[in-house]
Amino acid sequence: MSREHRYGLLSERQYKVLKMRIMGYTQEEIAKIMNTSRSNISIIEKNAWKNIRIALKTLDVYKEMLSIEKMIIKPSTHTLDIPRIIFEKADELGIKLKINLPYIQALLHIKADKCIKRRRVIHPIQIMILRDGDIEIRCENEDSLNEKI
Repeated sequence: MSREHRYGLLSERQYKVLKMRIMGYTQEEIAKIMNTSRSNISIIEKNAWKNIRIALKTLDVYKEMLSIEKMIIKPSTHTLDIPRIIFEKADELGIKLKINLPYIQALLHIKADKCIKRRRVIHPIQIMILRDGDIEIRCENEDSLNEKI
C-alpha cells in the first residue's frame, strides 16, 4: 500500500479537494474528477477544515507562549489611540517593537475589523506583545471565535 503525501496536517486528498473547492469546483464535480462519491468528498473536505482549525489553534497557543504581555482594548477606544497604547506598554516592558504605526493599523483592519465600527472599538480586542518585538491581534467578538475558516 503506497503512503499518501502530506501537506502539513492535510492528506494529499484533503489538499486536492480544498484546492479544487478554492478554484470554484462543486463537491459533485470533484467527486467525478476523483472517481468517488460526493458524500466522500464532503467528508474529506470536513476533515480538512477540522485539521486546519487544529493547526490554527496550535499556532494561537504557541503565540500565547511567546507573548510577554496581553492587554485588552476596551470598547469605545478610538482606533488611533491603539498604536500609542501598544508602544507605551512595550516601552514600559523594555521591548523594542519591530513594527510601526501603518503596520498596526493594517493588522487591526485585517484581524479585528469585526470589532471596530466608525474608528471605535465595539468589541474587546486582545493584543499580545511577543518576545521577538512583534504583536498579535485578536478580535474578542464571539462571532469571530465561532466563524468557519
